[in-house]
Formats: sequence, structure tokens, C-alpha cells
Amino acid sequence: MSENILSEIRGRTKAAVLLGFLPLDTSRKVISYLDNDVKEVITKELANMPKFTSDVVEAVVKEYLGFLKGNNLGMVNSGLEYVTKLLEGAVPDEELEDIMGRVLQNSVRPFGSLTKLRDISPLVTFLQGEAPQTIAVIASYLKPAQASELLQSLPEEKMVEVAMGIANMENTNKDYLIKIERLLNKKLESFVTDDQSQTDGVKTLVNILNNVPRSVEKVLFDGLDKTDEALSKTIKDNMFVFEDIIKLDGMSLSKVINSITDNDLIAMSLRVAKEELKEKFYQSMSEGRKRLVVDADEGIGRVRLNDVEEAQQKVAHIVKDLEKAGEIVLSRGEDDVIL
Repeated sequence: MSENILSEIRGRTKAAVLLGFLPLDTSRKVISYLDNDVKEVITKELANMPKFTSDVVEAVVKEYLGFLKGNNLGMVNSGLEYVTKLLEGAVPDEELEDIMGRVLQNSVRPFGSLTKLRDISPLVTFLQGEAPQTIAVIASYLKPAQASELLQSLPEEKMVEVAMGIANMENTNKDYLIKIERLLNKKLESFVTDDQSQTDGVKTLVNILNNVPRSVEKVLFDGLDKTDEALSKTIKDNMFVFEDIIKLDGMSLSKVINSITDNDLIAMSLRVAKEELKEKFYQSMSEGRKRLVVDADEGIGRVRLNDVEEAQQKVAHIVKDLEKAGEIVLSRGEDDVIL
């Protein structure tokens, strides 16, 4: 029976179960006899080990020792905190830091706990004085809505630099990630982490920009156009903005218009649109709907540019939602891109 229970459990996992079962002092002594590579393998197993039943623990102990001893409930100590305690005193401090650094990198995503924050204002306050590259690294691991809030809080020049940093980001040096995280831990008290150490910079920035107001988007692209025109074009090619509606075919645009019941919203979004785009909207409407939109435009009178930009962003989000639902397809140049 024991053999069946252990048939799909790897040797390194069995070793980790055994170490977790033994008293801490005993496990420390065992660890001290292992070479660095084995220490790293075992501690990774311990850090990520699921909770096993007492039957599995008993089978492991019987396999290695021939009899069950110690904790007869089958409770196994595991997790990063236990791994740290296990290694303390068993290896030199420098070696402990090195092992834990590598275990952390392979078991958690940098700044993962930040995505759980409901209020990122303390983080925003702390990062105001940091270098653009540091902010870019952290922003690339936040949720798009959080990152957009962070981006909007920055001065215009730094906002552009941070956006460029995110877009140009590829593989981030793991030591640099650990250094930044330690800095956050000291400043913000209790941030842990959670999954990989590389990101698609342009895709990350596009997700962020799709959550910022049009005014912020305009400032960013104005700055990027002057600083790095090629990068600005790449980002624009990968994101959807209100003006991209001109690329929709008539049937798709009709679906968009029919999904919007608020005529004021359509009228507001078209207030500063190019004549070509306005005409395309009107051509995709029935005559009755067109009259309603024109009447709505006359009825809303003078409006603020911010209100127009907000309306355009709402319409753009509706287009993206329809695209994601497979209702319409947005064509970008030679390729069809599903958002």
C-alpha cells in the first residue's frame, strides 16, 4: 500500500517531506551535510510543498527509516518561513541569503502582493522620488488599473520616461528585482511577492494606457513622439484608441452603435472627431438614429474637452469589449488583432 501512495511522488519531494517531519534541529543538522545544489533543490521543494496526508508522511518515513517516529499526526512543516528557520545556523549567513534569494526568485512573482492592494496611495507617495527605471520595473508588475493610477500621479516628464522604461523592458535582472523589493519592504513594511521575472514591456504599457484618461494618453504620446518616435508608433500599433474606429468595417461599426443606447454619448464622442470618422459613424446608422444623434449633439451645447475625451474612451472600451467577445474584429494594417 505504501508503494502505491508514493508511486507518483519524486525522490526530492520525499526528502523534503522527511525534513519537514523531523524536529527542526535534526533537519538543520541534515541540511548542513548537503552540498549547495542539493540544499537549493530541497529547500525549493519545502517552500512549495502541498499539505500531504498522514498516510503519505508515514509511507515516506517508513521508506527511509523503517519505522514512524516524531509527529504521529503526520503534520509536516513547510513554507518559506520554515525554510528560513531551517537554514539559519545550518549554513553561513551569506550562503543563506544566496540560497533564499534563488528560492524566492523561482517560487514567487516580484511585487505580486502589491496587486492585492486596494489603496496604492502609500506606494504612489513613496515612488514619487524614485528613478524612472525603478518606477517602471514596479509598475510593470502591477495590475493595469493600479499602474495607470501610478502613472497619472507622476510629473509629465517623468511619466514619459517611466512609460518608455516599461515599453523597453525585457528581462529584468533578478538581483535588481530583489534589491528593489527589499527597499520596498523597508519603506512600506510588509510587502511579500508571487511568479516570473520578465515581462512584455509594450504589452504591459498598452494594458496600462488602456486604463488612463485620454488627456494622460495624449500627454504621453506627445512626449514619446518627440523622444522616441519609433517606440511611440510601436505602442500605438498595439493598442486601441477612439480614432481606430475608422478601421472598422460598416457592419462592425453598426454593431458598436447599436450596442450604445445613449445618443448623448455618441454625440459627445464625435464632437471633436475628424469629419471622416463622423461621416463613417453616420453612414453606419439608420436615418432615424442619425437624426437622434444630431439632435442630441445640438442639445448638449458647449462641452469641456475632458468630457469629450471621457466619452471617446467609453466608446473605445465598448469596441474593445465587443472585440473580446468575438462580436467584431479590429484590423490593424495587414494583420487582424484580437484584443
